[in-house]
Amino acid sequence: MSIRIVPKDQLGKQSEKGSRGGKSPAVTFR
Repeated sequence: MSIRIVPKDQLGKQSEKGSRGGKSPAVTFR
């Protein structure tokens, strides 16, 4: 669960890949 350590910038890029819009970054990582 490195999502907690991941900075917001990284979360934003990950959320973009997923269609969650950053609402649930954990889902995009899965």
